[in-house]
Amino acid sequence: MFRSSKKHLEDSQVGYIEHAKFAIYAAVLLILAGFASLIHAVVPAWFKGTGAFVVIKLYNERLVNHPNTQYQKWIKDGVDN
Repeated sequence: MFRSSKKHLEDSQVGYIEHAKFAIYAAVLLILAGFASLIHAVVPAWFKGTGAFVVIKLYNERLVNHPNTQYQKWIKDGVDN
């Protein structure tokens, strides 16, 4: 587990703290987007693009030109394994 975590951080060219901060930031945004999407399911006029906007925001902030080449492969192939 520790070896694969270290490799992931090296591949992503980030330190543990920077990685943890972004992961928590992304988690909070995705949780909020999930709640907004649930509300949107009941009241379609509310939170019309929130879920999509959050996904696009995270994609552009973190995945476009990310140094971890595995991410580019996932984007190209449309799968995460």
